Amino acid sequence: MVLAREAAKLAGQPSLAGWLHTVSRRLALNARQSLQPSPP
Repeated sequence: MVLAREAAKLAGQPSLAGWLHTVSRRLALNARQSLQPSPP
């Protein structure tokens, strides 16, 4: 779903692989951050 929403940004990227890497990395970082407990 996220990849479909982000597809509009693909036009400015030189390659599909680079775009997929960027989007996937950002999603993974966001997921990891949401799983970490917040400080007291």
